[in-house]
Amino acid sequence: IDTNLLALLLVASHHPSVEQIRRCSRLSSYDLEDFNRVVLLASKACKIIVTPQILAEVANITFDIRHVGGFEAYFKQVIEFVTKAHEEHTRKETLITAPYLNILGKVGFADASIVNIASTSGVLVLTDDGELAGILSTLGIHALNINHLRSAAWLAGV
Repeated sequence: IDTNLLALLLVASHHPSVEQIRRCSRLSSYDLEDFNRVVLLASKACKIIVTPQILAEVANITFDIRHVGGFEAYFKQVIEFVTKAHEEHTRKETLITAPYLNILGKVGFADASIVNIASTSGVLVLTDDGELAGILSTLGIHALNINHLRSAAWLAGV
């Protein structure tokens, strides 16, 4: 699961409201329907994989809510989630050599680590990043862009 969607999952799981979600500036385009889509997809996954890079980005994104009441409970929930998640590591030496160096220049360390892990494990990547989804698709790696789910729901009248 990509950074923004993991942040959405964690923030809205703690307090499911649009106001809570939008306290984090990078999550301002999401709503409860997006949260419910991520929850549904995460519940069907046999495991959720995180990387140190993704966890660092999630911490930075959600830092906006540290002054909101209940932050300690939120942080405890995050620790519980992280404890259960499956962590994968990509060595920096891998990311700064071909073919990842080219990818790194387009999407950064966190997403390049996702590409590396997905290419070796064959997992489905849930993302909101069109560029990352395109790179994964080009490499024959399965990716699900939540924006496509939004479009499908709109077309279906949901």
